[in-house]
Amino acid sequence: AAKAPKKASDGEVAAIPTAGITGYQGLFREDVGALKAGQSVLILGASGGIGSFSVGYAHAVGAKVAGTARDVNLDYIRSLGTDLAIDYKNEDVAAAVLRWAPGGVDHVLDTGTGGNQPGLLDMVKPGGHLVIVATYVNDADIEKLTAEGKAKGIAVHYLLLDLATLRQDLDA
Repeated sequence: AAKAPKKASDGEVAAIPTAGITGYQGLFREDVGALKAGQSVLILGASGGIGSFSVGYAHAVGAKVAGTARDVNLDYIRSLGTDLAIDYKNEDVAAAVLRWAPGGVDHVLDTGTGGNQPGLLDMVKPGGHLVIVATYVNDADIEKLTAEGKAKGIAVHYLLLDLATLRQDLDA
């Protein structure tokens, strides 16, 4: 348990532990790259539960934020703080990201594709971090993606909610 924000409704507070903390951990845990002000981040699935929290967190710390969503949700993710909103159904995501951040972004948080986004490693700069929220049904070939990332100087992380730091993360 942690103290709830005073201005949050019970419904808002109830949504934080799973989606909110998964997004928080995917961006700020030291073992996954700890996103910092001035860095660039791509959030795949920016309009979903985890993605929505993640966009807000990344924007709040001063990161440059790109996000993917369907066309009907682009204005929504812009309102959360994305600097670049990409329609993943009708745009080449990798091409859009690389126009925005030549050489790639510092951090990618994949909240929905399980590591199956085309061109995923091409969007991360050498020395960067790819964090994939693990799914039960759609994960990419973990060993292959990790090896390909290592060869390119990219750290690949598969994220499960870490309950050991839940209280600390809720307070943060």
